[in-house]
Amino acid sequence: MTQCFCIDEPEEHMHTKLQAMLLKELFSLIPQVSQLWIATHSIGMMRMAKDLQDKYPSQVVFIDFHDRDYDNSVVITPTKIDRKFWSTNSVCCS
Repeated sequence: MTQCFCIDEPEEHMHTKLQAMLLKELFSLIPQVSQLWIATHSIGMMRMAKDLQDKYPSQVVFIDFHDRDYDNSVVITPTKIDRKFWSTNSVCCS
């Protein structure tokens, strides 16, 4: 049976060194026929997701919801991870 696990900001209140390890562990625990959707602002999570995408290109995709007009119909497709993605979605602390 296919299941979809959705987690919003799992890194919340977590030390930055643990964030990437958490994503790697979640990825390994999810059954092959299931999906794991994570919303995050964590650069550590995004970097680990990129590493997982490089290792498992058919299993890991990024979807960028930035700068979309959701008052109209929108087709959402996987996003290519490039410099523009990192500059638009990066986390900055002051």
